[in-house]
Amino acid sequence: MDVHPIAFDDDAWQDLGDGSRDGYPADGLAGRGHIAGREVRCLIAAMQWRHHLGYPSEDDDRHDLDLLAHITPRG
Repeated sequence: MDVHPIAFDDDAWQDLGDGSRDGYPADGLAGRGHIAGREVRCLIAAMQWRHHLGYPSEDDDRHDLDLLAHITPRG
């Protein structure tokens, strides 16, 4: 599990730590999940999949993608 803080202004943004940021469309933030039994807002599965693309995968990324493959189409 990854936890990334999101900043909100007119849009939603994640600071990528190198001075750049990545945006999230509003419909991508409609997910719900649980952390320690508490419901939290999160990215929908398709958005999580999309954000795993574009960089070399490590073991934890491949694990996340395997889990996501069971709940969302990749197209």
